[in-house]
Parts: sequence; C-alpha cells; structure tokens
Amino acid sequence: MKFDINRFLVSAAQVLLLKDRKTADELYGMIREETAGKDVVEIGCRNGMITENAAGAANSWTACAGTEEDLRSAAKRKLPQNVTCIQAEAEHIPFDDHFFDAAVLFEAPAAGYDIERVLKEAGRVLKKDGVLIAPCYVKGNVSPMQGILLRIMNPTALLASRSPDIYEYRNLFLNNGWIEEEERICPGTLPLMYTVWKKH
Repeated sequence: MKFDINRFLVSAAQVLLLKDRKTADELYGMIREETAGKDVVEIGCRNGMITENAAGAANSWTACAGTEEDLRSAAKRKLPQNVTCIQAEAEHIPFDDHFFDAAVLFEAPAAGYDIERVLKEAGRVLKKDGVLIAPCYVKGNVSPMQGILLRIMNPTALLASRSPDIYEYRNLFLNNGWIEEEERICPGTLPLMYTVWKKH
C-alpha cells in the first residue's frame, strides 16, 4: 500500500483535535451554531469525526467521503439521525446548483485537494446566501512549551511544517472569489483558524 501524505496530515489534524479538547469543543460549537437549521454538505468528511460532533443542529447534513474506506469509517460512528453519508470526491459533489445552505471543509490544504476546483464546486452547490465554513490549522507563534510538544509529537510537527500561515490560508479563498464573513483563532498545540466565507 502506498503511503498517502495527505491522508496522514488530515489524520494528524484529527488527532490534534482529540488532544486539544477545549479547541475541539469550541470548533464543534461554532460549526453547530453556524449550521443550525440548515441543509449542510461536508466536503471530505474522512472518518466522520467532525460529522459526529458538529452535525446535530443542522436540518440535514450530507457527509461526502472521498473513498470507500472513509465512507465505512464514518458510518461506524454514532452519527446524528439527520446525517446521510455518501461517497463523493470533493471536486465533484453530486447535487444540483444552489442546493445547500452551508458547506463544511476541514483542513483543505492538508487534504491535498485541487483547491481551486473544490472551492468552485462548493460555490456551485451553495445557495446564493450560503456559507462555506473552513477551519484549518495554521502556522503561528510557537511558545517554548509548544516547541517541546512539536518535537515529541512527530505527526503534529509534520502538520505544522505543512500548514499555511494565516495570510496564505486567507488568500486561498480571496483569490478564488470568496468574501470572509467571520474569522477566529482557537489556541491550542497549533492555532486553529475558523473561517466562514460567502461567494462574491
């Protein structure tokens, strides 16, 4: 089996969420608040961790898994009843134009997507006033304690080395026709940037 660096990096990000419980709870709460009562598509749900913890307040939540393995992993979780899991590539979401109120895209740079195509596809399936929620770990100032943790926790160190800085991450969206509606930084072992975007 070939080593998949992108799968490894997204897994490292999920492990980090498990470790930084306060950051994870804050993230899930922000996603639940933003998606309450809405029809949501999660692009690249991987093993369903975000789905399980954040989907409960949505009207409906479609979790798109890129592989059969991801689909099986997500289906094993205790998912809320409003969740439907399907297999679909991030660049090809099998729904009509302007179908969803919100989209969730976690760790897009680490996932190895063709980001321009994914953002175009997200814009296509979102309603005119729809929002894209895109949390991502970013490079930030590292405290001495964080430096020690990064040296001990190899996957986190690799994720940190591959994470964009705040400006790089912001520009991924701005350069593809998105307007930032909200931005927060959640502190933790690595800073987690929570952003909400609307299409121009």
